Amino acid sequence: MNNLMQFSDRFWNTSCRVIAEMEARGVTLDVDYLEHKRELALEEVSELEARLDRWAEDYTRQTECPMNWASPTQLAAFLYHFKCYPISPVKGSLNATKRNTKREETTSEAALDWLARNTKSDTDREYLETLLRSRKTAKLAQFMESLCSMVSVDGRLRSSFGPNTDTGRLSSSNPNMQNVPTRNDRFGIRKAFIPAPGKLLVVADYSQLEMYVLAHFLIHELDDHSLANDLSSGDVHSAMAFRIWPDELRAIGATPDNIKEVAKSYRGNAKTVNYAVPYGKTASGLGSQIKGANGKGIGKKAAQQILDDYFEACPGLDELFETWRNNARQTGFTHTLLGRTRPLPGAASDDQWVRWAAERRAVNTQVQGSAADIVTAAMMACVGVGPTSKQKPLAAELASLGGKMLMQVHDELMFEVPAGNAERCCAIIKEIMENPFDKPLAVQLVVDAEIGRSWGAAK
Repeated sequence: MNNLMQFSDRFWNTSCRVIAEMEARGVTLDVDYLEHKRELALEEVSELEARLDRWAEDYTRQTECPMNWASPTQLAAFLYHFKCYPISPVKGSLNATKRNTKREETTSEAALDWLARNTKSDTDREYLETLLRSRKTAKLAQFMESLCSMVSVDGRLRSSFGPNTDTGRLSSSNPNMQNVPTRNDRFGIRKAFIPAPGKLLVVADYSQLEMYVLAHFLIHELDDHSLANDLSSGDVHSAMAFRIWPDELRAIGATPDNIKEVAKSYRGNAKTVNYAVPYGKTASGLGSQIKGANGKGIGKKAAQQILDDYFEACPGLDELFETWRNNARQTGFTHTLLGRTRPLPGAASDDQWVRWAAERRAVNTQVQGSAADIVTAAMMACVGVGPTSKQKPLAAELASLGGKMLMQVHDELMFEVPAGNAERCCAIIKEIMENPFDKPLAVQLVVDAEIGRSWGAAK
């Protein structure tokens, strides 16, 4: 109990105060810019839905009811009863595909993608892909509207952040800043987030943080430097691909320099598994996420073979994960890097599915929870509090230069700094984030920090 109280006083309570100060600052939003982008998105949705209306002409004539493409009930009736498509075996989003075990008539993103990839009709495939694009664009337009509606009278947007997820990662709400697109930002939403007059933004992002967390634990617990060596190569996904499929890559003349051109799929599969394994993804999920040459999911059997090859090439990871699972079975809980405890009573259950779920959480919490510890410790170190003392002089200098922390999204911190001090502030932020503890990790963390006149420009 004393250890728990010390953790709360030294880390948890202090971090909540830092988060509250960050929330109060908010970030300036260019509402006029975002409104214009929203109008463009709505125009695109109208054009796409007009195209889709031609697809549903017979259906609307038969039902004597205009098609509402935003209605899941009406869309399900059109797809599964009028068009007689097979029920999709998956549901959820493309990033979090789940098995549709109850055979629901789902119209989720993953289900529409599955239907598009498995229809034999080129025309239907084109329409289903149009429907997916319309759905995504409409969602972006709605999100842009919500952002604009939440701006305060001072022109700043203030999200609520909280360390209330299972792993300790910060959540974000009202609005959820994690919904701002990170890739394929067609409407440039990140460019709407701008500094106050006379200021610039510094955006600092941890590079492949979960991989560095795993590399630390491998060295610390097993004296295994293999993943750390892959990370130091500059392209961990290519290095992993060569460890998993050395003979296949040599046979097609692939090298670390040309793998992205001649063996893109091998590197892509290695990247997918690198990020999926710490989350405990199974062959079922990977089977739909990893695409073959025909654009379709490779299936459970092929995905299981990739997982088997992965762990055969990385025996240390399998041993590390089994150690964590075994500890959870014996003790009923797991710990993160800084000692945060998560109870896992199901780890000793006689029900194999309950036990499997708890063991999966044991691995995920060690990786994701420890990554959360690092980001939160970095936030605290940047304002001169928390589990480090050596960074206090740098934090004091950052404060004297006018650097203010505005936001944390995933592994990324955003700061507003005076334009004349931007270069020095950027260097300080990078130094602190790469060294958030007095006692360094077994691997050197890497942070990419950029200066810009908007969030988008700094990425």
